[in-house]
Amino acid sequence: MVNLGLDEESLEDIAKEQRSLKDEMLNAAIELIDATIESQDAVMEVKMQAGQTQVTVNAESPVDYKTSQVEHFPLAIDSLEFDVQYFRNERNDDNNASHQKQVNSSISRAYRDGND
Repeated sequence: MVNLGLDEESLEDIAKEQRSLKDEMLNAAIELIDATIESQDAVMEVKMQAGQTQVTVNAESPVDYKTSQVEHFPLAIDSLEFDVQYFRNERNDDNNASHQKQVNSSISRAYRDGND
């Protein structure tokens, strides 16, 4: 502020005004705290006089947890079934029709043998 050309007396007046504003803000904050505490005490007193008036509703679960239990089953490779076929066209003279016939015949054999 000295760079702006203000003299010492002006700077001192500004500092006094800042201190005064800080004191006013502090007093206002203290009054707000006191008023909040008083209002919360009054709210609690009214709630105690009124009793419980809050009603809550929760959706009922379709699972009866008292009679239900969680069971863990081991995962074994012999319990999994894989049906995998690999088709490959190695000749250049093969076309889509021959590849389609190869796939159809493999699927027909699988259903004919009873492997669905």
